[in-house]
Amino acid sequence: MKTPLFLFFVLYIYVNSSCYGQNPNLFLSIKGKDSIETTKIDSISYSKQFQNFLQLKKEVDTLQKKLLQSGYLDLEFIGFQKKSDSLLVAKFNLNSKYNSIIIFYDKEVIPEKIIENISSNLTDGSFLIPINKTEEVLQYLTDYLVNQGNTFSNLSLTKIKKKGNKNTIEATLNSKRSQSRTIDKITIKGYKKFPKSYLKYYGRLKKGKSFNKNELISKSQSINNLPFASSIKSPEVLFRKDSTTIFLYLKKQNANSFDGFLGFSSDTESGNLELNGYINLNLVNNLNYGERLNIIYKSDGNEQQRFEANLNLPYILKTPIGIEAGLEIFKRDSSFLITEQNINLNYLINDKSNVFLGYKAINSNDLLDIPQSSLNINDYKSSFLRAGFNYIKRQESNLFPTKSNYSILGELGSRKTDTETTNQVKGEIHLSHIFDLNNRNSILIKDTAAIIFSDNLFTNELNRFGGINSIRGFEENTINASLHNVLNTEYRYLLSQNLLIHSIIDYAYFEDESNNISDNLTSFGFGLGLNTQTGLFRIIFANGKTSNQNFRFSNTKVHISLNARF
Repeated sequence: MKTPLFLFFVLYIYVNSSCYGQNPNLFLSIKGKDSIETTKIDSISYSKQFQNFLQLKKEVDTLQKKLLQSGYLDLEFIGFQKKSDSLLVAKFNLNSKYNSIIIFYDKEVIPEKIIENISSNLTDGSFLIPINKTEEVLQYLTDYLVNQGNTFSNLSLTKIKKKGNKNTIEATLNSKRSQSRTIDKITIKGYKKFPKSYLKYYGRLKKGKSFNKNELISKSQSINNLPFASSIKSPEVLFRKDSTTIFLYLKKQNANSFDGFLGFSSDTESGNLELNGYINLNLVNNLNYGERLNIIYKSDGNEQQRFEANLNLPYILKTPIGIEAGLEIFKRDSSFLITEQNINLNYLINDKSNVFLGYKAINSNDLLDIPQSSLNINDYKSSFLRAGFNYIKRQESNLFPTKSNYSILGELGSRKTDTETTNQVKGEIHLSHIFDLNNRNSILIKDTAAIIFSDNLFTNELNRFGGINSIRGFEENTINASLHNVLNTEYRYLLSQNLLIHSIIDYAYFEDESNNISDNLTSFGFGLGLNTQTGLFRIIFANGKTSNQNFRFSNTKVHISLNARF
């Protein structure tokens, strides 16, 4: 029995090969029952040259589906006609075309407000749509049911019949709704010590919530915005008869960073050893809690020294509330010393936004042996209640991880000296956004503004700005202001995935009320950024000037940084 079957199979292959040919080039022509129908068919583009008959047959099936979607519901496929060894003609009868369809639906299953999104022509219990939109509308309504937790719902059209108008048909929307599913368990694969509070409050994934496929994908992608974790692959869902389990595949990312340099020198007068340099140490999620510790130290010898430490503890007691505490010590030569302490309670609104309430205390001392009234430096203590809002939108980019950053801060308090108490109000606004022109070109616009409302301001309580994180081309924190606004702009060009060059055009306006000074500052330059295995290396050349100065090449400042990740 095996031999005849084998011979029959060989004969079948041979006959088909003889009929349709083994020629690598087969040509297709599709005809209607007359020239008018043929013109309508030709208006729908289709391929006409193929390597084999299977490819040709697949193209005819695809065209038939397009004709049906266009409204030729009475379409008939007559068959193939062989004109030559390399030319086949497929024949159709299009018959009547239907332009629209009236669909009857159950308003208890799909609310009327959902139907209003897809049709402007609806009556009580039915709606009219173009027939070529039928598949798109059914998919939209199915997605709606799925997003309501009916994961296995499906829709179909039944009772299809012609209406009195020959160009319109009627149908009934038949819905099969599944039981609504809720999330019963969330299992993390890979990074098993991932802080669970981030799932609940940052990713908004928690047990007991209705299962929504689109939301699951969107929320799992938001985890990629965290600096210390990323998704290995898309989430998976295990549906059992009585439970729904979500599997997230995560890995821990190195989010610690170090940026800085240190130098040592001897004081020419005292001979004491002095520490010069800059350190910016950022420790993130080393305890698998999502915590952050930032330490900054800057010193340029006798001119100024700054030490800053900030600790952020999110989701205290598994709530959406976090604590942030900070300490800053600033010393300018032998003029004054400022110690600032603050503590905030943060409330996470969503994965991008948070609000906070806090308290700040400032203590400043005049270090001059002989007081000099011209410098307007005094001892004082200040305390403020503070409130603010932060918004950060991140993106998957090693060079530009932050897409948008908006923040506002207000402080209300008072300053006390030995002789008086003065009420004060402070405010700060930070805005930045990257405008993408295409894959290689983008523009950064950043604006920072701060103001102090107070009588008789002292020099040692003014805001300080200038440097690589402010207006470039000026020394770090050397400009005092009771009011200032800094506008930073960069045109960025991506040479490769890890290399960019950018322009620098900065502008600032400031007022120093304590010394009756105001001025306009401008800065021009260019920079280069290189993402290496060690971290992000940046070098910036910027030349800044005041309104009364001319540009001089000797005033060019070079800012160099290497932000190493570990």
